[in-house]
This record gives sequence, structure tokens and C-alpha cells, in this order.
Amino acid sequence: METLTRDEYFPNDDTVVSVLLRSPQMYFPEHIHEFDELVIARSGSGMNYINGTPAPICRGSVFYVRAKQTHFIDQLDDLHLTNVLILPSRFKHVSQDRKSTRLNSSHANIS
Repeated sequence: METLTRDEYFPNDDTVVSVLLRSPQMYFPEHIHEFDELVIARSGSGMNYINGTPAPICRGSVFYVRAKQTHFIDQLDDLHLTNVLILPSRFKHVSQDRKSTRLNSSHANIS
């Protein structure tokens, strides 16, 4: 089983989040990540498997895959996704000033 590494998807040591558009999503065999992944279905449909558990996905579906969970999508029918790749361990390495700047630009609020 293939492992998708952080080096492949995060260009430098400061990168916390990477966004990928899959238009359309092509079949990719079962794999694991060294990072977390938030997946948002923009259109189409398919069957998502996380640790062997199936769940149908269609426009508006959102799911979260933690690092080291097995994952793949099957029965693809013109499925278009936005994949938000996240390295939670790097959040603690971002200075408070940089957090504020980055999050304010997306209207997020930190307490």
C-alpha cells in the first residue's frame, strides 16, 4: 500500500495547509497519508472507504481522513473534489503574529 508523504505535498517546513482540486477525481488505489485530509465533494458521486468502511459521497459531502488511516474512493461518477491537506503538528510552530495574519485573511477567529 502506498504512503503519501508530507514531502510530496508540503513545499517547505512552514506550510501547514495545502489545497488540491481534483477535477475530476481519478481512481487512486487504497493508500495512507502522513497528514490529515479534509475532502469536500463539489459535484458527482462515488463510494468513499476509510479503514474499510464504505460511505457514499456526492455534492456537498465532507469527510475527514486522519494520518495513517487507509483510504480510497471507488465507483467514481464525474466526482470533483477539493482536498485540504493538513499537518496539525505544524500549527504549534507558527508564530502568533503569523497565525493572526493568515487566519484574519480567511475570516477565521482564534481565541
